[in-house]
Amino acid sequence: ATTRLCAGRLLDCRDRWKRELEHRSVIDAGCGSGILAISAACMGFAPVRGFDNDPDAVRIARENACINSVGDAIAFQDAGLPDGLEQRSADLILANIQADVLTANAEAFLGSVNKGGVLCLSGILREECAEVEAHFRSAAARMGRPADFDSRAEGDWCDLCVQ
Repeated sequence: ATTRLCAGRLLDCRDRWKRELEHRSVIDAGCGSGILAISAACMGFAPVRGFDNDPDAVRIARENACINSVGDAIAFQDAGLPDGLEQRSADLILANIQADVLTANAEAFLGSVNKGGVLCLSGILREECAEVEAHFRSAAARMGRPADFDSRAEGDWCDLCVQ
């Protein structure tokens, strides 16, 4: 469910940025198997980057990208948070990571989204969503980054989209 929520946001951005996808960057934070980065590259987003703190996940993500003929279109990195976001920004950041990790890195996430970009957070239990949103609202206000928030739910899970 959490991956589907992120994939839905990826599709929303594809539809929103139709003609300029090759100039719209994506970061898949905590990329795991690489499915979101691979989907973004297959849709035509560029550049696409993914990172994970598990070297096996990064290896598997690279293999999966090659199997899907986008191995050259995605830069995968073995890195955790906030190092994976350091000195990088993107138009769309997808982060399907548990809520406590998301909130602990709120400023890094918010600071890495390009102006007019989208931050999609998933891996959030439905009962945690209001707390995660409040945390990100507070962080955005402290950073002087006005943002709009919305959330979607599927089963026990929700996402949080920050624009």
